[in-house]
Amino acid sequence: MPFAIHPTFEPTAWNVHHRYDKFGWASWYFDLFAGQGVQHAFATFFQLGVFERFPRLRVVVLESQAGWIGYFLDRADAIFSGTTLGASVRLTEKPSYYFKRQCYISADPDERTIAPLMPLVGEDRFFWASDYPHPDHPGDYLAELREMVAPMTETGRRGILGENVARVYRLT
Repeated sequence: MPFAIHPTFEPTAWNVHHRYDKFGWASWYFDLFAGQGVQHAFATFFQLGVFERFPRLRVVVLESQAGWIGYFLDRADAIFSGTTLGASVRLTEKPSYYFKRQCYISADPDERTIAPLMPLVGEDRFFWASDYPHPDHPGDYLAELREMVAPMTETGRRGILGENVARVYRLT
């Protein structure tokens, strides 16, 4: 069974949103950054060498959007390989290596950057975040999904619409 990371409501003292006084009314702002806690948690798997120690572990990043993964892996690889900071990470390979070997990420249908990311990150790494409707998404979720997958290759489309999740969770 894969290990999944999913956003939740964090105690105010732990999240970045306590930086601003009297900002409790800013629901749009808080939802915009809801996935950052997931990104922080996900990064610890690399920092602590979890993927190195457990090469059969599969990690799924859920409901924190997916477009950030390209930047995340580029930045993680650059710091790991190109700076002295890389010595503090308990890995022997670049973070992108472990992501492509052991990780998956769900995308929301309103994300337009997923098709161009697929060749860089891997068509087999993406899922569709299918537990709709959510209050932070428009009601026409399936129309957005059709638009999101239209520019993908046939393999990428089949993967994100079900084959990838079936394979990762061993449903086939």
